[in-house]
Order: sequence, then C-alpha cells, then structure tokens
Amino acid sequence: MWDLCTNAIDTAKLRGASYGDVRVMHLRQRDLTTKNGQVGTLSQSESIGLGIRVLANGAWGFASTDRLTREDVAKLTWTVGRAPSAKTRSRFPSKHSWCCFLRPTLKCAA
Repeated sequence: MWDLCTNAIDTAKLRGASYGDVRVMHLRQRDLTTKNGQVGTLSQSESIGLGIRVLANGAWGFASTDRLTREDVAKLTWTVGRAPSAKTRSRFPSKHSWCCFLRPTLKCAA
C-alpha cells in the first residue's frame, strides 16, 4: 500500500501539482441481529480504497478508487492532476472510481 501511495504522489508531482495527498480507508463491519434471543442474521464485510487530492494550477482535484493496482492508481492520479479550466465532473474509468475538479472563485466585497 505504501508503494501505491508514494507512486500516486510522484505521479501528481510529474503532472505539475503543487500539493498532493493520498488517504487510505480500510473498513471492516460486522452486523448481528437477534430476535427473541436467537441470532437472526450475522454478516461481515470489508472494503479498502484510497482517495487522492491534488492542487494544480489553482484548481483542486479529488479522486477515489477501490482498484488498488499500480496502473489504476497511476491513471487516476494522472487524470485528477489535469486541473481543468472550469468546474467539471467526470467518471473514470469504471464504476469503481470517480473524479471531481473544483476551481475556486474569489469574490471581493466593495
């Protein structure tokens, strides 16, 4: 996992990002229901993914994925680091990943 995160930061730097961070989420959940003292359902789930945040050319880019291969993380980081000129939202490249780009607007009070 450390290699994936380091690779994502290196890719963001190559893409021209002035800031970047990667966050890993690993969630485990157990559910137990009972009825009249008897176990009704018992389930367990686990999910892991990472989120990438970069600042490039004055625009923030956010992305997340649960596809934890070196290639998929590099593609996602490359896409999120492109810093478009306007606010856009795009899906990348599957239902397992998403990207969002935001360019802040400054308003001055007179």
